[in-house]
Amino acid sequence: PISSMAEGFWNQRYSESGFAYGQEPNDWLVEAVKTIKDRQGSTTKDGQLQQVRVLSLGEGEGRNAIWMAKENPTWNITALDSSEAGLQKAQQMASELGVASQLETVVADLDTYEFEVVADLE
Repeated sequence: PISSMAEGFWNQRYSESGFAYGQEPNDWLVEAVKTIKDRQGSTTKDGQLQQVRVLSLGEGEGRNAIWMAKENPTWNITALDSSEAGLQKAQQMASELGVASQLETVVADLDTYEFEVVADLE
């Protein structure tokens, strides 16, 4: 389980003004999404945009989840983090950028969280 010390650290850090890691996505994530889209394509066999569900772990203040939502309007992102303060910022930023309907936030401890097994990518 999350130690109260670690949880307190992240909540304090994300409660500060601004964004601890900025608002731009992680460079690795940008490249990984590009690779996945190149392999999978973005449309179904009948030409419809693919509906995709993404689980983003350790999401913090939401920069990666929100970028994925902005870049991929048919993607629904679940952002999971142990910091309620960080995910509140994520929800606020998603609202400001018009992607709140694509973002679900879950405050959870990764050690005890029970994942639903879903596979959208082949």
